Amino acid sequence: MRNCGFQVTEEDVANVIASNVLARPMPEGVTLEQFAAERFAELDFDLIEDAALYGDDIDEQTGYANDEIARQLREAGYLEHASNGVIDAPRG
Repeated sequence: MRNCGFQVTEEDVANVIASNVLARPMPEGVTLEQFAAERFAELDFDLIEDAALYGDDIDEQTGYANDEIARQLREAGYLEHASNGVIDAPRG
């Protein structure tokens, strides 16, 4: 992970998962925190950091990073695709 001042955590991933619809149920006996930790290891942190850099302050950076986390989780088949007109984080 590059050092750009924005650090993604497993808690960020858990928050994104909790605020979206799972494409399939979590395995029985697995907590949200465990599920998020497993997904955390699969993420492309460079893309998340790049998305965060579009924000002017920490709130915007967090929003863009969360959008990119959600995009990656949707692409991997863990989250349902957004159907409410949500636009993914900018990509450079």
